[in-house]
Amino acid sequence: QRYLGGFAIGAINYSDTVEGAQIGVINLANDVKGCQIGVINACDNINGIQIGAINLITTSAVPVLPLVNVWF
Repeated sequence: QRYLGGFAIGAINYSDTVEGAQIGVINLANDVKGCQIGVINACDNINGIQIGAINLITTSAVPVLPLVNVWF
């Protein structure tokens, strides 16, 4: 899915651009404006929050954090 406006709930969620929320076991996106909630969350850019066991924001000063990762 290229664009997600709203929210996605599933085991594995992938989208180029997210404006809203991804809720699942694995959440992957290029750009996020909102939140990712899952076991593994990964994105390139985020204006929001990730909540999960492993949280990856590739452009962040600290790219990988457990539990919570925030970047605005």
